[in-house]
Amino acid sequence: MRIEWSADAVSDLTAISSYLEEDRNLETANRVARAIYDAVLSLQTMPYRGRYGGWKTPVS
Repeated sequence: MRIEWSADAVSDLTAISSYLEEDRNLETANRVARAIYDAVLSLQTMPYRGRYGGWKTPVS
């Protein structure tokens, strides 16, 4: 599965990081942004991760 980031998603991640950098510190902002980024990338190998009811066969 290929992950494509929308402009809104990139903007949201940037805004989250910027907020945390101002409210907390750069280390916290980087850690949280990296955790979000890694979680999204994990969908490449586990596309049904986090879906209610577990794995389901996609409808074509």
